[in-house]
Amino acid sequence: MFFDWLRKQMKAIIIVVAVAFALTLLYVGGDFLTGQMGAVPAVAEVNGTPISALELDRAYVSLASFAAQLGQPVTRAQEISLRYTALEELVNQRLMLEAARRERIQVDSRRVNEEFNAIKEQFGENFNAVLRQQGLNQASLRELIRESLLIEEVRAQKSRVTVTDQEVREAFDREREQVEVRHILIDPYSAELGGDWDAARAKAEELKARIEAGEDFAALAAAHSADPGTRDAGGSLGYIRRSDPYVKEFLDAAFALEVGQVSEPVRSVFGYHLIQVTDRRFEEPEVPFEEAAPAYRARLEQERAQEQFAAWLAGEREGAQVVIHDPALRAYQLAQAGRLDQAIAAYREAIELNPYDGYLYYQLAQLLEEVGAGDEALAAYAEAAEVQVADAFLWYVLGAAYQERGAYEEAKEAYVKASELSPTNLQLHQVLAEEFRTMGFEDLAQAEQAKVDEIQQRLVEEFIRQQEALRRQQELERQIEEALRKENGEAGGAGEPGGAPGEE
Repeated sequence: MFFDWLRKQMKAIIIVVAVAFALTLLYVGGDFLTGQMGAVPAVAEVNGTPISALELDRAYVSLASFAAQLGQPVTRAQEISLRYTALEELVNQRLMLEAARRERIQVDSRRVNEEFNAIKEQFGENFNAVLRQQGLNQASLRELIRESLLIEEVRAQKSRVTVTDQEVREAFDREREQVEVRHILIDPYSAELGGDWDAARAKAEELKARIEAGEDFAALAAAHSADPGTRDAGGSLGYIRRSDPYVKEFLDAAFALEVGQVSEPVRSVFGYHLIQVTDRRFEEPEVPFEEAAPAYRARLEQERAQEQFAAWLAGEREGAQVVIHDPALRAYQLAQAGRLDQAIAAYREAIELNPYDGYLYYQLAQLLEEVGAGDEALAAYAEAAEVQVADAFLWYVLGAAYQERGAYEEAKEAYVKASELSPTNLQLHQVLAEEFRTMGFEDLAQAEQAKVDEIQQRLVEEFIRQQEALRRQQELERQIEEALRKENGEAGGAGEPGGAPGEE
């Protein structure tokens, strides 16, 4: 979930140097290492233009650093996902640069100079040394800046939208709109239907026909709805807003209905719904439309601009020839597309090239489980742990795989190894205590609980130390302030009228 969010937040601007992550580097452009690029393998190509492993590494490190600053450090298990995200962003930026060349989009050299001078000033006398460390010189830095500004301009041009006054008013009214609804939920996983979605839809259609024939909606809801929270109230949910936490399919269908109308069966993760709107009303606004309109317009413009740019970029991607050479990244792409057999083959290829990366075996094992190859998956989990023998996570995963198959002795051995490799991981020891207890290894469960208690005690002691240090610091500051007040008071007293010595 975090990575989905992160991907949405990524900026298209590229401004230089990945030194100390002074700027969030999402792109390390084109031909800046002409002397070195030939020796660096291409992980992908976009319309014949290579993306090097070096470029991808820098983009990945930048994103990983950004994630860490947000309190979400990237684990090895998450690394492939973030590397693919970085690659996707590099591909997108290549396409934006191609569009800039194709459409003859230019940037003012004064803007390039401004950015260049700002970076030069930031690093001061270390500027040239920093450039050399990154394999850059002043000319290649200027080219990077120019490309970053080109991407910025392409994004701006492809995001230009117009929002009318009528659309602003409609958005304002939509947020105040409420509909009174009731529904009948048919759960395909009920004892009657046994997971048959087609039968659930057929039952919903049958009930809709009975309602249209004149039977009472509330009575049918009481007799047939699988929603225990509304069944006894005739299916009534009361008044709902578009912002209420219902699934999108339900909200879209409810607000599209006229008063009195019953929907066609609406599928959601919960089953099939029959929805009826019994009333529609508009709340009184907290802020008059005239005052609220600018904020609504800004929000609509931002939303529409994002949608328009995304649609344009999707069109560019559709017409582009993107080839991923790196087998691990290609495997991840294939898995995301649901082409699991091909993804498995690509992971096997990646393992041949890098047989000492346990997380390649781990990714392979997950896909093997998805296709029902349980024995092969277990072997891959075991290989992952053996290849990276000091990785507690991989031993824990292996233990979980054994436990799921009822091989408790093997699971115990793997879990013990994970525990030994990560002695201060509170969450791991809490989980292991529960797993050992579930499998009947009470002595091991108690040993894990003892580790949990010890870690928690250390955390409490550390917290107390920190609080005591904070108290001492505050007391010291109080004493300093009091001393300063006394000193100032004495100085002021010496100069008061009538206070000079020798006066009568």
